[in-house]
Amino acid sequence: MNNVIELRTCSIFLDKNGFCVVDVKSLDCDIVTQKDANEVCDAVFEVCSQKRTPLVFDMIDFKGQMEPGVRAIFRHNEKLAKIKHTTAVIINSLGNRILVNFYIKFNKPETTLKMFSSKGSAVDWLSKTFERETELV
Repeated sequence: MNNVIELRTCSIFLDKNGFCVVDVKSLDCDIVTQKDANEVCDAVFEVCSQKRTPLVFDMIDFKGQMEPGVRAIFRHNEKLAKIKHTTAVIINSLGNRILVNFYIKFNKPETTLKMFSSKGSAVDWLSKTFERETELV
């Protein structure tokens, strides 16, 4: 992990596969603000060197809340839209599964987004998806 950006809500870095990992912190019922969401988008853009990159959102430790408008920022942020390739979200709780399902259903991401309960299965899926899509280009 060369370039790790530490934010209040998460750590962001490129893993050994070249995937951008957003390791979300617990926050213990703190609220993710719109400012936090914009900082995450800017940091992901920076870590990805402005290139299309598969994303891994590791939300296993997340126990916080999101203020209104946060989902829209993740959906409509111009910088994130330029680099977002395919997204794997790692979750282990019913609450986070409901949160991600709500995001998928109502915000309709433009790129493929899939949920997993383990990092290994998420990385395997991203590797296969990324490899298949780069072969087509």
